[in-house]
Amino acid sequence: AFPNNPTYLRRLAEIQSELGNSKEEAAALEQFMKVSPSPVEAFPALGNAYRRMGQIDRCIEAFQRAVVLDPRNPELLFDLGRAYEYGHAYAKALETYKRVCAQNPGDPDATAGWARMEVFTGDPASAARRIEQLLARKPNDVDALLVHGMALRQQGQYARAKVSLEKGLKLSPEYGDFMLVLGGIAESEDRPAEALAWYDRYLAQNGGNSTVRAKRDRIAAQEQK
Repeated sequence: AFPNNPTYLRRLAEIQSELGNSKEEAAALEQFMKVSPSPVEAFPALGNAYRRMGQIDRCIEAFQRAVVLDPRNPELLFDLGRAYEYGHAYAKALETYKRVCAQNPGDPDATAGWARMEVFTGDPASAARRIEQLLARKPNDVDALLVHGMALRQQGQYARAKVSLEKGLKLSPEYGDFMLVLGGIAESEDRPAEALAWYDRYLAQNGGNSTVRAKRDRIAAQEQK
């Protein structure tokens, strides 16, 4: 009856989201953007709907539109950085997280993202220094602890890495990335039984991860020889 009413379109999108219908949610939000006097209100829901569908290119494009609509919004800029990260565009994610920090100095999430991208782009020493400054202010920040462990692991500082990773896992026992990094360290230290234990723990709550399962099965097969 009212196909171009932005209020109804937004409510429809929210209902589709609650029902788990990401495709229908995105369609409603795209229409909302065409008719609403405040199209930026479609975000972050629109980008997140595309991400849930596995359409990372469209997720990135959606958050690019959001930043054009509201370029001084650090939250939307951070969402764009995460979208680039989901798409493995690490250099673009790095620059985007830097922009967030320029707008909002000291932002813990963006700082952790900046350091994480430094790990991914091959500068773990800089990442470790940056994240240690954040941990000095927020010693129990689990994302920062994870990045710290990743950076130290990449530098071969396994003992120090495990201190941060085990602390983070204690604070957030269901955070699977800690288990993966600890498993990787165990592999590097030639501790296959310990690596299997970490991967089994991860798979107990993320059983659909075929990459980790293949790694786990490879180690198990080598142990049986």
